[in-house]
Amino acid sequence: MSAGAPAGAVTLTATPALFARPAPATSAVIAGLAADGIPKVALNAYRVAAARINASLPACGIDWSLVAAIGRVESDHGQFGGATLGPDGTSAPKIIGPALNGQGFAFIHDTDHGVYDGDPVYDRAVGPMQFIPSTWVSYAVDGNGDGTASPFDINDAALAAAHYLCVAGGDLRSAAGQQRAVLAYNDSNAYLAEVLALARGYATGTQVDAPLVGSTSAAVPAPTGDYRAPAAPGPAPAAAPSSGHQPAPAPAKQQRATQAAAAGAAGPAPRPATASRPATAPRPATAPRPAAAPAPGSAPAPAPGAPTAPKAPPAPLPPAGTPAPVLPVPTATCGLPQPLCPPAK
Repeated sequence: MSAGAPAGAVTLTATPALFARPAPATSAVIAGLAADGIPKVALNAYRVAAARINASLPACGIDWSLVAAIGRVESDHGQFGGATLGPDGTSAPKIIGPALNGQGFAFIHDTDHGVYDGDPVYDRAVGPMQFIPSTWVSYAVDGNGDGTASPFDINDAALAAAHYLCVAGGDLRSAAGQQRAVLAYNDSNAYLAEVLALARGYATGTQVDAPLVGSTSAAVPAPTGDYRAPAAPGPAPAAAPSSGHQPAPAPAKQQRATQAAAAGAAGPAPRPATASRPATAPRPATAPRPAAAPAPGSAPAPAPGAPTAPKAPPAPLPPAGTPAPVLPVPTATCGLPQPLCPPAK
């Protein structure tokens, strides 16, 4: 996705890495966010999305509250910047993020010719779940049966986001699965903590006894194309949103590190790798320095680690005037004076 980025631009990486962010919101703040309530049309969309995905992918077990928590963080349930979520599930005006031009945001060149985001040069995240256009195409689905799959319709976007989370996390009944799914959406520990806290708040504090409106059993089409690509890259620290209703950092997206990979609102497909830096060639091994030749008449030093033979006591000096003894000639087999050679076998 970041192929062709100019020098110095923020790019998406092939392997996501966790980046530091401010501490997650306190429990009081989380409670306040959850207490704000969820628009009825959004709540219905989240619940229908979870029910329909679980019917298609029983092994996932996603709860509506997880989809709702991400919707709250990404766009305040389709109400970011004063937008109004209509009864048909679309926001007015449309929610479109800042240009992903590598300046404070990940660099993603245009993938939709401006069809969804109106920008023929760079991509922009779109709709209440903040899909990158190319990832939306991989997960596009008509969630409410109106004949159109639109990232700006919370019914469609919530179902696509739930599908993404299931593909990314696997079994979302487990804590490990939820963590994988949320970190695929946004690889930040603070984001993870805030989303999971909001999900718990919604699951335990939101009344959900209203009957569901929409299909909860229709099959969900398999994702297509580069379905593991990120979907909602977030802004860098202090990055100001462009003009218009651009979802810049909903509560948990603020201060995302400049090089954090965008986390997706659509399947966990491997992120398109930027050109990998060639590995540094190993340095050639330095030839061992030859040992210094021993001085004439000196015995060679023992090899490191070799056992050292015990030194023999010095022989007594003969009395003055005694002729020097004749030493035995070394034998061919032993190489030492015969008295020192071991007996022949």
